[in-house]
Amino acid sequence: MDRNKNNFLVAGYPRSGNTFLAFAIKKFYKDDYKHILRSHSTIDVELNMGKKICVVIRNPAECIASWNHYRIQTGMHTEHNLTLDADFNYYLRFYNFIEKNLEQIALMDFAKFSNDSNYLIEKIKTKFNETPLLTLSCESLKEEMMSRGGANHLPRNFSLTRQNIENEVLEHQLYNDVVSLYQGLTIKG
Repeated sequence: MDRNKNNFLVAGYPRSGNTFLAFAIKKFYKDDYKHILRSHSTIDVELNMGKKICVVIRNPAECIASWNHYRIQTGMHTEHNLTLDADFNYYLRFYNFIEKNLEQIALMDFAKFSNDSNYLIEKIKTKFNETPLLTLSCESLKEEMMSRGGANHLPRNFSLTRQNIENEVLEHQLYNDVVSLYQGLTIKG
């Protein structure tokens, strides 16, 4: 496999399953992936270089709340004076950019690829004509990722604080906009 022609780039809104998808691609395709969480300007550069770009999309209520909760837990929220409004605006900017470039991007639905490795394999085969060198179940991938210390990267949202933030997300003035964008992308992607 020629590494210059088979580089994958994984991108998505933070806390959307980016690390898990990148781990799965690395296992299945033995690729030295680049992993970008928060930069659609870099995706633009990579598109022009012909990279195989997989963008994660996850239910906006879950990923926006998870990202906001993560930033509160780590102190990023107050340190950078970031608000839930900023989280919504970032989601909209990021995925509006992705929507304009869907012809060159494999859009990966978190709800599907995190539970069905065949979904991931078929999406990559259809979009990039790549066949995996190895396949594993999603449960096996998750177990291996956790055994390597990656448990903090698997999205899980069980805390009461996180649930309270999700309730705020559901009531936010931009919620219908992000849901509309999400639904449109899941249909197109």
